[in-house]
Amino acid sequence: MVLRMVLAHGSGVDDILLFVIPVTLALIALRVAERRARTRMEELDDEDRSGIDETEGQEPL
Repeated sequence: MVLRMVLAHGSGVDDILLFVIPVTLALIALRVAERRARTRMEELDDEDRSGIDETEGQEPL
């Protein structure tokens, strides 16, 4: 009876994977988003410092 309960539970590996996989994917997505935002902010800072206005000559929205 005890052996059947232990085997049915599967030693918790499936429970760990159901937790680890979504958390890992969320962390990866967060790091990618932070990296993109940091890159974009650096590009905007470089534009401001160089005085280049990419919208020059374009009609306002």
